[in-house]
Amino acid sequence: MGGRTADDWLATALEYESGHNQEAEAFEAYERALLVDPQRVDALINYGTLLYESGNLQKAAEYFRRALAAQEENAQAHFNLGSVLEELGKLQESRQHLRQAVQLDPEYSDAHYNLAFVCEKLSAFAEAREHWQAYIKLEPFGPWCSYARQRLALRSAKSANRA
Repeated sequence: MGGRTADDWLATALEYESGHNQEAEAFEAYERALLVDPQRVDALINYGTLLYESGNLQKAAEYFRRALAAQEENAQAHFNLGSVLEELGKLQESRQHLRQAVQLDPEYSDAHYNLAFVCEKLSAFAEAREHWQAYIKLEPFGPWCSYARQRLALRSAKSANRA
């Protein structure tokens, strides 16, 4: 490995990620960083994210789980794992990790958004409303704010129709 540190390999991986058509090189650099330091949380998360973006959800989940094994209080790792699990259809487990992300970082707007989305899929509408509202409060002009407002309005209309 030529004496390069995990930091060196991580920097190389990030350079490759920012380049065009250098995904394979980025994967290799992350692997080398993790050979030097298998517990390197940022490398595990970044590698998992790259795997996710390439469509390898199972392997991405594995790397996010490894990041949590190394640092169980990492909100980003919980968020990423919860998001992948949602896509894999593992909604209860997804909800648990997204709840943990929000608990660790109450201002993590994307975690509130994804948790609201998962709660709706699970018909946990009161919890979903809470997280839609939190997202809107944190990101009043965010890219998904209009969708969150629509979900709240739809839920309110359905509740009013039942009354």
